[in-house]
Amino acid sequence: MEDNRTPLIIIGTDVAARIALDITLSLDMLVYGFLSEEEEKVNQEISDVLIVAALGSKDADILLRDEHIKRVLGFRDGDKRRTMLLELDEMPGDYINLFHPSTILSPTVRFGRGNLIHAGSVLQTQVLLGSFNMLGTHVSIGPDTLIGDYCTIQDGVRIGREVEIEDEVFIGMGAIINPGVALGEGCMVGPGAVVLHDVEPGNSVFGNPARTGRED
Repeated sequence: MEDNRTPLIIIGTDVAARIALDITLSLDMLVYGFLSEEEEKVNQEISDVLIVAALGSKDADILLRDEHIKRVLGFRDGDKRRTMLLELDEMPGDYINLFHPSTILSPTVRFGRGNLIHAGSVLQTQVLLGSFNMLGTHVSIGPDTLIGDYCTIQDGVRIGREVEIEDEVFIGMGAIINPGVALGEGCMVGPGAVVLHDVEPGNSVFGNPARTGRED
């Protein structure tokens, strides 16, 4: 029987790419394969799915220029996702959102493209999610929260209402962001931190309550 599903290519092979694969399998999507940054990984398999080509190779370019193949960026680091998108800019393609079927989205949630959301996450009323963000399992995002692009939010993070999160923010596992807090561009919130006040761009905060500095 002919398979009429739209094929998908996953760009990258790190943990985020594996998460993307998990989501596609739960959605019964057709994964054509992975593209790796490392030539030596070509023809290896990840969960029975082949790494079909190395980025920059002729085979990869052919796949990336095929308008019928959808794309996902599978990189854990937000800056890496941004850099890779710029490198592939001359071959614009359709980067799809991948939301695990157990994700709960309010009907009023708005989002861009290329986002990955893993199992059990909840996005409440009027959340605005930008593009190329990665949310782990059981992330909770409160009403009227704004999230920029290229953010990484790990498992079990709880974000209150009316929070503003700028681009390339990293929030570690189990952190809590109190209502009304603003997280500046490129800042980092350590695992388990409880953020009560705004965090300036580029700063790192740790602890309960969260303070600027190094993790103990």
